[in-house]
Amino acid sequence: LDNDTEAEMQHVISTAFMDCTVIAILHRLEQVELYNEVVMIADGELVEHGVPSELMHNEGSRFRALRAATSSGR
Repeated sequence: LDNDTEAEMQHVISTAFMDCTVIAILHRLEQVELYNEVVMIADGELVEHGVPSELMHNEGSRFRALRAATSSGR
């Protein structure tokens, strides 16, 4: 999706499904902070889950490492 379409979809999800549980698969991590919890799966196994902001403060977090790698352009 282009950025404008993705932004529109996120708006619809956050308004139309406000009182619903939403399970989203994100390929652009910039949107992950819009969600209450992140679940990381590797090789079919749950490897980490938690609140995105809390995981970002955990130095050993795989989520934090992934965010750092993607934000640095790797």
